[in-house]
Amino acid sequence: MARFTIRATLTTSAPSEAALDAVEMVLNAAAAGPRRDATVVTGALGSNLKARLWGSKLAKAEWLPVTITVEVLDRGEDRLLSVDVSEDFGFGTLAGAGNEYRRRCQQVAAAISDDLVLRLPAGMVTPPVEIT
Repeated sequence: MARFTIRATLTTSAPSEAALDAVEMVLNAAAAGPRRDATVVTGALGSNLKARLWGSKLAKAEWLPVTITVEVLDRGEDRLLSVDVSEDFGFGTLAGAGNEYRRRCQQVAAAISDDLVLRLPAGMVTPPVEIT
């Protein structure tokens, strides 16, 4: 179970299938190993092994394992894309590394959202992208 999740949301008028294809392309380009269901695409970044061997405080930010879940919700004429990035350290403590992990999750959420804006058909994304 994740200790925290960072959420970024954006709205698009692109069809659901086009939105899901864009999400899959973005996660594939990020080397997140996308897995696609009906309305959800998931992926993962980082290395639990490296983070544990080096310790979460000494590990590079790219090594901190995170899970990415992007859900495409149909809202009539628009689609809401909800990008959730959660820490995936698993068991153990994040003593002293919580802020680094939170920063990494915020960075990944922003990067995925920015890439989605570029990959979705031009003019079909309604700003702003909100990160919470």
